[in-house]
This record gives sequence, structure tokens and C-alpha cells, in this order.
Amino acid sequence: MLKAKNKGTKEKQKNKSSSRKKIGLSAVILFLIILILCFGTIITFVTDYWWFKDLGYTQVFFKKLFTELKIGIPALRIIGIHYLIAWFCIIAGTVFQALGKAVFSMIVSIMRQLVVLIPAAYILSKIGGLHVVWWSFPIAEIVSLMVSLLFLFRIYRTIISTIPDGSDIL
Repeated sequence: MLKAKNKGTKEKQKNKSSSRKKIGLSAVILFLIILILCFGTIITFVTDYWWFKDLGYTQVFFKKLFTELKIGIPALRIIGIHYLIAWFCIIAGTVFQALGKAVFSMIVSIMRQLVVLIPAAYILSKIGGLHVVWWSFPIAEIVSLMVSLLFLFRIYRTIISTIPDGSDIL
């Protein structure tokens, strides 16, 4: 009995060390993937800087960079809001497909991308310009959420609630 206990302890220690090695290897692989994906952007940034520097227009390079950041940071803040809603809509689309209602998933996707997003972006561009256009993404996602919830309630009534609970088996 004592041998079995010691053997189990050794196995746990072995598993712990192999888990650490796997996590370390995963971290290295993740770092390499990120480096490869960012490599093109880094090279473009460096070559642009060198080009502007050779021409004597370093100020123009930094003006361009800060302008992009001035536009991009508010855009990411606004667009980032819709990811909180998007995860639910993505899972709802998966549920629709799993229950044989792929048409519901397609309707939600088309509504989000074509029916709501493009017209909302156009209208908001006429109302307030570039900084207002970014709000079309959360607007499209909210409409997508409402349609997804409507379809989920319908699926619950027609499919999920009709599944027997298994109490009649016992």
C-alpha cells in the first residue's frame, strides 16, 4: 500500500513538471507566432521612419504617426464596446447551427453586416463625421443582440422546451 502511494506521488510530480514544460513551450510558441504576425508591421514602421529620416522629414513622420493614434485610439475604445455583445451573438449563432437552424445564424450575420452596419455608418458620417461613424459598430451589434434573443426565445419554445426531461424513465 505504501508503495502505491509513493508511486502516485511520483506520478503527480512527473505530471507537474511535464505540465510546466508544456506551458513554457506554449508560451514560446505563442511569442514566436506574435512576433511573426507583427514582423511585417514592425518592418514597415522602421522602413518608413528611415525613409522619412533620409528625406529630412522626420517631423512629418511623427505628425502622421500621432494623427493615426489620435484617430485610432478613440475608434478602438468605441468599437471595443461591441465585443462584449458580440460574444453572445457568436455563441447564439453556434446554438442556432447546432439545433439545425443555420438560417437564423445567417439572418443575424446579414443583418449585422449589411442591413444595419453600412446604413448606420453612412447616416452617422453625414451627421457627425469620422468620430461618430465608429458608433455604427455597437449599434449594429445591439440590433444583432435583439434579433439573436428573439430567435433564441423562438428556438426555446419550439425545440428546447419540447425535449423530454427524462423523469418518465425512472
